[in-house]
Amino acid sequence: ARAFDRLRTPCPAPDLNDVGNRFSSLKSRAESAHFVLFHDAEDAEASARLEVLERVLEGFQATFAAYGIELDPPAEKQVGAFFRHRHDYETLLKRVGAGAFLTTLGYYHPTERWVATADARDHPTRRAEEQWIANRSGEIRRLRELCERMPATGRLRIVLPGEGTVVMDRAQARTQLRAFESEHQRRVLLHEVDSVAANLGTASHESIHQLIAVTGLAPRFDAFPHWLHEGLAAQFEDMRMAGHRLDE
Repeated sequence: ARAFDRLRTPCPAPDLNDVGNRFSSLKSRAESAHFVLFHDAEDAEASARLEVLERVLEGFQATFAAYGIELDPPAEKQVGAFFRHRHDYETLLKRVGAGAFLTTLGYYHPTERWVATADARDHPTRRAEEQWIANRSGEIRRLRELCERMPATGRLRIVLPGEGTVVMDRAQARTQLRAFESEHQRRVLLHEVDSVAANLGTASHESIHQLIAVTGLAPRFDAFPHWLHEGLAAQFEDMRMAGHRLDE
């Protein structure tokens, strides 16, 4: 209970002039009780990210409190940045000498103690998936139009995955259309959920690196071995994006 009591009072923001220059391409800024987020996203998305970070902070404090370890609350709001465009994220990494992290979705600066994350939706693999979804949507729309114009005695050739070309009557074609639509809706939903999970998982992961330092658990980044930093951060991810590194 004490761990949560100490988090009820919002902390002040640090001097944002220098770090604001780091994120000069981001024109918006949002704040919560313990975090500041520079961003170029919709306000609702920025607010959702801050809500997740506040829950991560509470969970982090509560986890150690359960083992009898009372961590300090952050003395200042922790600073992060969210880039919708991956190019801007990569430009920042190059500017601060972190080119080794160009393939990641998130980066924690161990001496300046800020976090930068890139929108998973702008990753090349994600963009390729979105293009496939758009193409598939067009195919289904054209099939729907054909089914609507098809006479009762008509026949339609449809290419089925793994089966080749199949000739169907109108009833069969409409049944197949519904199957295509259902499967496509499922894939679109999974794509959207996975993108959100990747973004929030990255934000959670990187914020743990900040909290390890500012709560007194390991004030110096090299006080913990690398594997322990990463292990703790991984414990607080909402979900890891399969196939991509969140952090190195």
